[in-house]
Amino acid sequence: MVPIVLFLCIPDSNKPIGGVKQIYKHAESICSFGRQAFVVTEKPGFKPSWFSSAAKTISFEEIFAHESINFSTTILVLPETYVTHDLSNYRGHDLSGYSYVIFNQNVYFTFQGLNTNSALSVIHNFYRSVNMLQVLTVSSDNLLFISNVLGVDEGRISRIINGIGAGFESSNSKEN
Repeated sequence: MVPIVLFLCIPDSNKPIGGVKQIYKHAESICSFGRQAFVVTEKPGFKPSWFSSAAKTISFEEIFAHESINFSTTILVLPETYVTHDLSNYRGHDLSGYSYVIFNQNVYFTFQGLNTNSALSVIHNFYRSVNMLQVLTVSSDNLLFISNVLGVDEGRISRIINGIGAGFESSNSKEN
């Protein structure tokens, strides 16, 4: 059975964030191979307006109405920023039984919002869980950090290359 892939991209935001755009692009790519992939949003039909995407979306609540989406048929793709989320009670639902892939576009975002006393334990639980299938990352630096510092076996890490769309324009002003 070919799994359904759900990219969690919550909360909904219309602010230009490159990582969000890449999530939509990867969902599009999976669909282009005849597979089922959805970007999971807060509100039904939400898509950021600052870029165009053919990616299918589904709201978080809608996924629980689909009989075909369950622990055995579905893989979650979670951004590195989800490290602090309790998957056993995510927005009132238990996601802890799902297998997942971590889409790590910036390894240093992994540490945001973590208490220094429990950070290592929380990170290890997220990256070394039996449900964690693979880490996708976008740079050699991230790959080395995830392997050498976080202790994830290199066989469970894949470096991918994010593309730059045709509409890319250089700008002199950059907002941090």
